[in-house]
Amino acid sequence: MDWYKGKRTIARAIRLDLTHYEEHYASALRRYVGQGVRWLDLGCGHRIVPDWAMAPAEQERLVKRATFLVGVDLHDGILRHPLLTYGVIGMGGALPFKDRTFDLVTANMVVEHVPDPTEFLRDVFRVLRPGGRFLFVTPNLMSPLIFASQLISEGTKKCMIRYLEQREETDVFPAYYRMNKPQAITKAAEGSGFETAELSVIASCGEFDRLGPVSWIECVALKGMELAFHGRLQPDILGVLRRPATA
Repeated sequence: MDWYKGKRTIARAIRLDLTHYEEHYASALRRYVGQGVRWLDLGCGHRIVPDWAMAPAEQERLVKRATFLVGVDLHDGILRHPLLTYGVIGMGGALPFKDRTFDLVTANMVVEHVPDPTEFLRDVFRVLRPGGRFLFVTPNLMSPLIFASQLISEGTKKCMIRYLEQREETDVFPAYYRMNKPQAITKAAEGSGFETAELSVIASCGEFDRLGPVSWIECVALKGMELAFHGRLQPDILGVLRRPATA
C-alpha cells in the first residue's frame, strides 16, 4: 500500500502544511544569498541542502551569486562538498577567520549541537561585517516530538535516525538544545550583540513516513501542534540574526 499517498491525502483534508524544514531553509537562502556576498556555511557537511529541497542547478546558481562560499565542519565529509570555494576543518566558537570577513553566515541543523551558545554567537558576530546576517534552522525544543527525543538513549536514537532518515551513525552528533527555544535564541542574541531580524516557528513534514500508518497519526499530531499556542509547538525554528550596521 502507498502509505505516503495516504498521508498526503490526510494532510490535504486537514489543511496541514507538509513543507520540509530543508525547503523552508532553501527559500531563506534564496532571499539572503545576494550578489557578491561573502558566505560562510557552518557545519556544512557535503552539501548545502538535499537535491529535493533545491535542484542542483539552482544551488550552483546560488553559489555563483556569492563572491565565495567557505564551508566549515569537523567531519571529513566536507571533502565531498562540490560547491565550496574553500573548505576548512574547524568549529563555531573557534573560527579561524579575521574579524568582519563575511556578509552571511549560515547553519543548517547545527545550533542544537552547540554547548555554549553565547560563545558560539560571539564568534559568529566577530566574523560578520556590520549589517551581516546569521541564518539558521534548528529544532524547536518546545515541540513535544523534539522534547521526547531527549529521553531516548544515544544508541537507540542513532538506530532510529538510520532507519527513518537513512543517515549513517557517523553523521549523527550529540545535541545539547541550549539555544532551541525562541526565548533562548533571543536572550543569547542580545547577549552577543545581535539584533533578531527574523524568528519563525515552522511546520514539518514529519519523520515517520517509513512506519506506514504511524505517519497518518503523526499528521494529526502535527496539525495539533500547528493550532495549539499559536503554533509555538511546531517542530523547527528558522532564525535570522543581524549584526547592527553601526556600533
